[in-house]
Parts: sequence; C-alpha cells; structure tokens
Amino acid sequence: MYDYFWSYGFSLKLANGLVAYRDFNMVTTPFTQMLFALFLFIFGKGIHIYIIFYSLILTLICYLLDVLYGKKGLVVALMFISPNILPIFMSSCNYNFLLLLLLLILILCERKDVNPLIIGILLGLSFFTKQNIGIVFILVDLIYSFRQKTFFKKLLGIFIVFLIFFAYFILTNSLYDFFDQCFFGLVNFEKENNYHRGIYFYLTLIIFGVSIVYVIKNKSLER
Repeated sequence: MYDYFWSYGFSLKLANGLVAYRDFNMVTTPFTQMLFALFLFIFGKGIHIYIIFYSLILTLICYLLDVLYGKKGLVVALMFISPNILPIFMSSCNYNFLLLLLLLILILCERKDVNPLIIGILLGLSFFTKQNIGIVFILVDLIYSFRQKTFFKKLLGIFIVFLIFFAYFILTNSLYDFFDQCFFGLVNFEKENNYHRGIYFYLTLIIFGVSIVYVIKNKSLER
C-alpha cells in the first residue's frame, strides 16, 4: 500500500516541475512516473485522476489478454485479485502493471510482424519502466532476433529511447544521480528497507518466458 502512495507522490512531484533523482530520490527508472505525471499535469493533480489513469492501464491489460489468449487470458487476469481487501492498484507498484502492458503490446507486435523499430522502442521503454526486468526483456528479444533482419532495427529503436532519456538526464543535470540511485544504491535500498520483492521479479520472468515460447511456437507453426 505504501508503494501506491509513494508512486503517486513521485508522479505529482514530476507534474509540479521537480526533476527525479536530482530533486528527490527514486530507485526505479522514470518512464512510469513520467507517464503518470503527464496525465496528472493535463487532467488534474488529485489522487482520483491518478486512479483513473491506473484503471485505464488495467483495462488495456485485460483487453490485450482477451485479444491474445481469449479465455486463457483469464488465468493471468486472476493475478489481479489482491490477497488482501485493498484494490489491486493499491497493493502493488504501478510499474509492474505498465511492464505487463508493454509485454502484451510486444507480444502483439511480434505476432503481427510490426515494424521492428517500434518493437525496439517498446523494449527501450521497458528498461526505463523497471531496469532489472527491462534488461531481461531486451536480452531475450535480441537473442531471439539475432541473425535475423529485424535485429538491427530493434537495436536502433532501443538506442533512440536510451538517447532521449540520457539527453534528458544530461539537460536536467541528473545523470550522476540517476546512476547513483537506480544502480549503485539499489542493493543498499533493498537491504536497508528489509523488503523482499523477489516474488514479483520471478513472476514477471515466468510470464515473459512463457510468452516468448508462445511467440516462437506460433512463428514456427506459421512457417
């Protein structure tokens, strides 16, 4: 529950013009909070606006699960049931659901043979949504695409996203703070807070692994 209010606070600070890492501490990469901050900046800064945008993301996830897997998608949707009385968006971090949304969009793009440059951009955004999971997304997809014509276009898409974010960090004088908090200080943060999140990491890996196998199997059948 605390992560829910922390995430809203981070997005609100960004919407008010503060710079992440330089003006306040944040141990995750910034895309999720930037996206939520943009919504808050346009439609209002109340927490109810934050919840509405959160709900839109969950709705999109459910829609894509239905499009991609039909009734089988209900199995994944069951993960949205909170183990406590709190609404699901108050029981987990917003970046977890944005990562799942990006994952589903990636799978859809792979199945529809969308321009590899767009897939690369989505992979880059996944890294700046959550660095440790995003790097897994990138590595698995690039390994799968290696020696294919799509490889360099995906790499270009990833590079474009990295270039934009690093340009932002340099222009806002927050590059050192970004590395310090998101990479060098991340282990210390987990130890000091005595908070174990391993289950979310492994659940994401399992979902991603199953999804990649599903994509590969579908492509082999098409051939």
